[in-house]
Amino acid sequence: MFACSLSTAYGSNCAFRCSRGYHLVGSNSIQCGDANNDGVGEWSADFPVCNEVICIPSLSAPSNGSINCTDFSQLDSQCHFSCDNGFFLRGNDIITCNDDDNNGEGEWSSNPATCKEITCQVQNSPVNGSISCTRGVLYGSACFFECNPGYSLVGYDTVLCGEPNSDGAGQWSIEEEPPTCISNECSPES
Repeated sequence: MFACSLSTAYGSNCAFRCSRGYHLVGSNSIQCGDANNDGVGEWSADFPVCNEVICIPSLSAPSNGSINCTDFSQLDSQCHFSCDNGFFLRGNDIITCNDDDNNGEGEWSSNPATCKEITCQVQNSPVNGSISCTRGVLYGSACFFECNPGYSLVGYDTVLCGEPNSDGAGQWSIEEEPPTCISNECSPES
């Protein structure tokens, strides 16, 4: 947008500014004069242009996740990050394209988020027993406890690696003491 004091007449001053989302490249004001004293009017500088403010780098979906942006890399665009099932979001789930210093170079409000695989802590085998897990310590894994012959299981026999806590660590479906294997005893004859 621009406004000139005397249209294009000698002595006119023109002021320029850009709409939000654009950055002025060139002088914000120019004057019509006769610098060569030849009777031909000339502007004191080239007309400026308005370049779109964009954030660089362009964002892409994190591995094992997705991204949804309102206006790609344009000023004020918001990008929403999410992760696939079994993965935990590290970083901000929403970032915004800003031009806080008004230099025409957009910057993201923070680094792009990443997706980390959800894992649970290792489950130990009970003494005189064993454990087998469908997917190790990964999200969705089921672990089954068994005892050796001559022993009986006390406690739960199965746990599942499920949703993460605020730190991204998966949580086992049962948080109580792990199961144990006790020796089978024959009762004395009476």
